[in-house]
Amino acid sequence: MTGCWWKTAAAVVTAFVSAGCVLGPGQTDEGSDIVSQLKISIPKSATDIIGNTDRGIQFMLPNDQWPGYVDEYYPGATLQQFPAREMDGSAPLECLPALRSGTKLVVWSTGADIQFADTDKHAFRSVSVTPDCISGKTLVQWQLGDLE
Repeated sequence: MTGCWWKTAAAVVTAFVSAGCVLGPGQTDEGSDIVSQLKISIPKSATDIIGNTDRGIQFMLPNDQWPGYVDEYYPGATLQQFPAREMDGSAPLECLPALRSGTKLVVWSTGADIQFADTDKHAFRSVSVTPDCISGKTLVQWQLGDLE
């Protein structure tokens, strides 16, 4: 990859979280940063926070925290699951070392439309989680579709 877009995105997200501006589900209107647009919070226990140009963000959480975290946004949802495999590209790059060491990884995912307050705009928001991506840590990946 060229450029430093990911460093800038990570710095913005880190500054946003460090300033105590963690936002709960559905508490924001459409903002310019990806956390506001996704209408999510990033837990204080999150590490390796990386924003990307594909309208998403990812971070690591301790394995025991992801079910409650996802349930905040999709209460009672049945998550789809599929095995993470290197050959078909279903395994996140960050999880390849675990996969190559013999760990059987499963990716859990769900999503739904979200509406922005005081606007008629909405977008499809999805989350994918890969437990044990790194020993004891789950990779959480949020994506936001185009605003409509």
